[in-house]
Amino acid sequence: IIITPTRQERYIFSIPYLVSKVQFITNKTSSVNSPSDLKDKKIGVRQSGQFSQIFADLFNNNADITVYNNMPDVIDALSKNKVDAIIINSASAQYWYANNDEQYKLLGDPIPLGMGFGIVARSGQEQLIGQLNQALQNMVSDGTYAKIYAKYFN
Repeated sequence: IIITPTRQERYIFSIPYLVSKVQFITNKTSSVNSPSDLKDKKIGVRQSGQFSQIFADLFNNNADITVYNNMPDVIDALSKNKVDAIIINSASAQYWYANNDEQYKLLGDPIPLGMGFGIVARSGQEQLIGQLNQALQNMVSDGTYAKIYAKYFN
């Protein structure tokens, strides 16, 4: 899960193990060609609230945001032209584009969000998070992390 200050108020996290980025995606036939073209357009998001700073930075909050309960509903809204674009995790955007490049197009470059991906736990689970952090550090030290990263994220 993406580590954000808001989430850190409620949960504890492992050290980040992957950079977190998001990206806009739209239909290939759309006249929208960059994130700046989305001002005053309908943008679909999955319910989470983590994109508010991006909307403030890019659009001065002048965007029509439609919130959906889950990712299939977000993708469905885009496919049915209920929204002009969606913003999702950049890995997901890359997946949807790679598997449907005749239907979708990516808008702009991935945008950093939060402090990276981490493993989340409830407060009071500090010992567990400590063990996870140690395991992650061991994976870096012994080269396991680099092998996994090269295979799945490069």
